[in-house]
Amino acid sequence: MKSTVYLALAITASLLFSCSTTDTISDTVLYLKVRSTLSGNDSTAYVSNNFVWYNATTKELKFVNPPTLQKLQSYRQVKFYVGNDSLFTAKVVTDAVSAIVNDLVLYMKTDGKFYLEDGYPLNLGDATLRAQNKDKRAAAWSKFIIQMKKDKHYAEQ
Repeated sequence: MKSTVYLALAITASLLFSCSTTDTISDTVLYLKVRSTLSGNDSTAYVSNNFVWYNATTKELKFVNPPTLQKLQSYRQVKFYVGNDSLFTAKVVTDAVSAIVNDLVLYMKTDGKFYLEDGYPLNLGDATLRAQNKDKRAAAWSKFIIQMKKDKHYAEQ
């Protein structure tokens, strides 16, 4: 009888302590949606818990289960959202891409690591245009960083 009472108290206590009257339920979850080159439709590919971290120094975005090169090549672009708020879009590039891109890219290097870069290739392109595009997405980028920090997926080195 006592063990049943203790079990009931433990369950009740855990339910009470897991709820907070000061926290509001929010939709501040980071989403990464992809656009397929085959269908042209967007679909959610990754959410906050699918990221290990974003490293501000190296610009690497590490996934728990990263997409393969084959899967990545079926994406034209990736869109980042916090809740319903569209932050920015990045064009997907690999070393096989021969075009110059002067805006944000999700770059998959040959070693399988992913980087959010301001353009591709890194040493070519219009530096002025890249800087202007970076400035245009500064507010959205700030929201991205804030959310990555909230989710404990942010590193600076």
